[in-house]
Amino acid sequence: MKYLIAILIGILLTIRCYGQDAAQGYDNVQRMTVFEGKCRVQILAGFFPCKPGVLFTEFKNNRWALMFSTSDGVFNIVVSGGSDRQPNLENYYVSADRFYSLKGRDFVFDDQGIEGECHFLMNKKATRYFHIKCDIYNRKTGTHPRLYLENIQSFKRKFETK
Repeated sequence: MKYLIAILIGILLTIRCYGQDAAQGYDNVQRMTVFEGKCRVQILAGFFPCKPGVLFTEFKNNRWALMFSTSDGVFNIVVSGGSDRQPNLENYYVSADRFYSLKGRDFVFDDQGIEGECHFLMNKKATRYFHIKCDIYNRKTGTHPRLYLENIQSFKRKFETK
C-alpha cells in the first residue's frame, strides 16, 4: 500500500512539476522504482535524515526524477535531469539540472541552475543496489546539496511500459 501511495504522489508531482514535459501525465511515465535504504539529505549545512523510501521516475522523453521526503513527510525534495551514462555495469550516472522542494503541491524553492549527477552503484546484474548518491551544485549561488540513499535493502519496480 505504501508503494502505491508513493507512486500516486510521484505521478501528481510529475504532472505539477514538469508542466509541458509531463503534459501527457501518466502516459509520459516509462518506469517507476521505489528504493529503500538509509536516507540522508544536506541542503545548506549538515545532513538530516529522510524517509527510507526514494522514488525514481523515468519518463519517455528521457527525463528522470528522484524524489526524497523529509522524515516528517512535510517536504518532498526532488532532483531531476535528462542525460545518463553507464561506464560499466556496476555504475550508472544520471545528470542533474534541476533541484526543487515541495510542500504539498506548492514549490518551496526551484533551482534550475543545478549541475552534477546522481550515481547508482549496483552489482553487474542490477539485482542488488548499494547506494544512490546525488552530488549537485549551483555555480552562481555556491550551494552544494547532497541527497544520499545508502545501504539499500530493497527496490521494487512498480510501473513499467514497453
